[in-house]
Order: sequence, then C-alpha cells, then structure tokens
Amino acid sequence: MLHLNNNVSIISIKHVSLLHFYILFEKNFNNIFYFIESASNLLVGFGDSFTSGISGTSYPLVAARLLNWQGRNFARGGSKTSNIPTQLGTASSVLPNATHVVFTTGGNDVSIGGALGNLVLNNNSGNFEQNFLALKHTLVSTYKLIKGAVRQGAKIAASPYVNFISVGNKIPNEAEAHRLMDFANSVIK
Repeated sequence: MLHLNNNVSIISIKHVSLLHFYILFEKNFNNIFYFIESASNLLVGFGDSFTSGISGTSYPLVAARLLNWQGRNFARGGSKTSNIPTQLGTASSVLPNATHVVFTTGGNDVSIGGALGNLVLNNNSGNFEQNFLALKHTLVSTYKLIKGAVRQGAKIAASPYVNFISVGNKIPNEAEAHRLMDFANSVIK
C-alpha cells in the first residue's frame, strides 16, 4: 500500500502509466477514488506515434482499460499538428461523449528524432530549440481546436514526450540530448 497523504492511500500502483495519466488531469489526489471508479468516462487520444502506440497498445487505451473506461485512439504514427483536424473529423461521432482527451504532437513537425540523432552522431542539434519554440503557437491552436470539438467540461491534456534518452553517459552528448527533451516538454506544458 502506498500512502500519498493522511487522507488517501492507493492499494496497488503496478501500472505507473495509470498514475501518470491521473496526474495529467488531477493535480492532487483528493478525488482519486471518484476518478478511478467513474465507469462512464470516455478517454480519447490524438496525436503521433507516441500516442498511437505499437501493435494496438497505446497509453490512452491501456489507461482506459485499467480504469474500466471506454477508450478510443485516433492517433497515427508520423502525424504532425496539421493532421489533428483530420483525426478530429474521424472521431466526430465519439467526441460529444469524450470526458477526457490526451494528445501528444509536435515531435514530427520539428523532426525530434532527426535532431537527437544529429546531436548524437554529429554533435549538432541544428535549430531544434528555435523550431520547437516557434511551434508553441501551433500547439496552443491545436489545444484550442480540440477543446472546441469536445463537450464542455471535458478534460484535455497535452502529454509530454517520454525522455527515452539513455542514462549513464552511454551515448555521445547524452546530457545535451536530455536537455533538448526537457526543453521540448517545457514548451508542450
């Protein structure tokens, strides 16, 4: 049993993604039992490969299953922010029922993988920070577009990218790669 504070205990947290998901939406733990026990919730996902997952397994669908919620994921690998309107169109029949929406997008717009690869292989991240910072307005517009497409009161979270960079100086420029991931995630937040 994990004691979060004097008022709340969680019996089992073997699924870290569930707790991460909860923290995205609820900044405190005062309503955790209500949050988990609300079976009428619908979680909808949008975005790129981070949200679409691999082989039908994605964090929005795993979280929905663990919470005994309904879940739909419209994210597609390789998507950019410009693809979100198409994903919203595809999801139009379920959006009026969505209680929670998660999305991760922007990495493909600025070629996050290419920038990190270039940093590791060539000691040069190019204009990654400038490009990601320039994307901030587009990310805000994307959030507003999603907010306008779902019912009033639906909770929407832009999920940051997992910092998948190794630890322990196993790759060249590892510290700088972590810094770039942290920078990208600060812009998303």
